[in-house]
Order: sequence, then structure tokens, then C-alpha cells
Amino acid sequence: MKNTKQLRSLALALAVLGLGVGAQAQNVLVFDSGTHQHAWAAAQVKFPGSATLATTTDFATKVQSGAFDIVIANAPSGLLPGGAWPALAAHVAGGDRAALAFWDWDNDVGYGDPALFPAFEVSAPVTLSLGVGTVLQDSGTTALFQGVTMPNGDWHDHWSDDGDTFTVTGGGVPVAHFGDPTRPTVVLGNGGRTLAMPCFDEAGDTWLNDGSALRLWENVCDLMVTGGCTSTLAEVTSRVGTPPNPDVLQAVTSQGPVVGSSFQAFVDHTTFLPTAILDVASVCAFQLNVATTSGTLLVDLGSQVAFQFVNAGQPFDFSVPYDCAFVGIGATLQVGSLDATNLQLTNALDLKIGTL
Repeated sequence: MKNTKQLRSLALALAVLGLGVGAQAQNVLVFDSGTHQHAWAAAQVKFPGSATLATTTDFATKVQSGAFDIVIANAPSGLLPGGAWPALAAHVAGGDRAALAFWDWDNDVGYGDPALFPAFEVSAPVTLSLGVGTVLQDSGTTALFQGVTMPNGDWHDHWSDDGDTFTVTGGGVPVAHFGDPTRPTVVLGNGGRTLAMPCFDEAGDTWLNDGSALRLWENVCDLMVTGGCTSTLAEVTSRVGTPPNPDVLQAVTSQGPVVGSSFQAFVDHTTFLPTAILDVASVCAFQLNVATTSGTLLVDLGSQVAFQFVNAGQPFDFSVPYDCAFVGIGATLQVGSLDATNLQLTNALDLKIGTL
């Protein structure tokens, strides 16, 4: 019987190869009155076939129906009728998930509701208006800004009231702030089930042009499924073994595998078996160091869970699902290159999955 650590490592290797099962399908309700419709676009990417778009007239009714596991609302405009926010608060109280980007958290214009405060584990909201001098900074507590240009001080001015800063209550976690970490403007609450945000619809040209604005909403969707991951540095380390193999298996970037993205590596055949036809990669749970006639075997093939092959020199592309269960887990990758008559082994890449 394999122990728990072994089983987790095997699951990790499956995930690295994109063969593991990601988050289960969710029924998602989306309200998006934003200029760019990024919340709705992201939900269609992240929840294909299971996302439903709500309107101002049916939002409260659909939330109250109990048919949705997750509610994602981008509400910089489009005034929702009375009962919408109490319905959302009740949705959270019932154990479900909700993300809300909203402008009148403090209810100073009368379009908010005090019921939102305990539901999202925030209090003492203070109005903010995005513009010059408001630089959004990542608190480093979640992967919400993974792939998003940060810090960001580039904002448009569609709306005059753009949200609030808060005092965190209960078990809420500060996620982002405008210079004062004790007064966050983004809060992950209820053990990762809720996300309070300002009007990210004010994204300026930086975020709009480099894709960060849409990526942010895709990350919101991921957080609503996983509850957020512990911030962990991804790692990739080359190991040549004893006796040493040629150090020719290289990661495309210096970053190790990150949840919600892909990890790419390739074999440099400039001097290593330049007549190679095929590269075969093996991902294993455990390391090894055994000399063979083809070089030093550096992965335990008894713990191999999958492999990939490409034309010699082409990159391998391993998808890593967005699943916090894999953060911090390790695996090891080695390639065997073949020409018409020979098999030669490369160095290994020892991997650790992270969020950064």
C-alpha cells in the first residue's frame, strides 16, 4: 500500500501532464454591467456551458433559486433592485461562493446594503475614486494577480465612485491595497468563498492592452473554485546525475510550473545527438540515479504516470490545472532522445509546483 505522500506525488504528476481532473464543473451565475464585459467573458472561458448571465431584473430571483454554486457580479453600473444584496448575503450564509466588484459598498448613495459587510467579512468602508496616485498593490496572499501587470496605477474614469477600502473582519484575508496594507480594497473572506473588490472596470490602457484586465477576471473565477492558494514559489532545478548526463533539457523560462498555466521544456540538440528524430519525456513521482549504457537514468520509471513525445528539439507543453491541492508538490522530468540507432538520456528537471 502506497503512503499518502506517494499518492499525492502520483496525483501531482498526472496534473502536470494535464491528465489529472481539475475542479469539478460549477453552476455559475454572472452579472456584468461593466463597460468591457470582462467578467462575463472570463466566466465563459472558465466555466464553458455552465455559466448563466443575469440581468438587473432577474438577478435576485436567480440567486434565490439556489441553482448556482458561484455568483460573480461586476456591478459598476446597472442598479439592482431592492433585495438583490440581501439575496447575495443569504447565498453566502448558506455556504456558497460569491465575488463582487462594486462601487457603493459604503452605501453613501443608497445602492449598497449593510448586509454585504458581514457576508464578505469587511467593515468600515471608505469611498475611493481611481485615478492619479491610486496605485494598486498586491498583498501577496493569493494568486489573484498571477499574470496581471502589478502594481498598477493606470486607470480610466468611467465612474466617479469606484469602490472602497475596508477593515477586515472575521477570517478575511487582505488581497490588494492602495498603499496601506491595513486598509485593503480587495478581501478574500469566508475561507476563500467570497471576494470583495472595487470597480476593476476602470482598468486603464495598460491592463486593457496587455490582457491583464481579462486575466484578472479569469483569476477571480479560479479563486471562486479553489478558495485561493498559499503563495508559493515554483521551482525548476536541473540535475545531471552521477556520472553526469549532458545538461541539455531546458525549461523555456526560468519559472517552474505554476497552477493555472503551462510548463514548457525542450532539448537543445545543437551538440547533443544532433541526428535525433524523437524526444520522449517521462514525468515520475520519484528521482533515481542509475548508470545505464544510454546514460544515467534519473527518474524512477516505476513511479511513471505518463509521458509525452515530440519531434526532436520541439518543446514539451505540460498543462498545470488551477488546483491548490498541487501547490508545493514535486515531480521529476527526464527525456530520452532517439535517432535511427541510438537512445541517449538527458539531465532531469526537478519540479515544484507553485503559484508564483
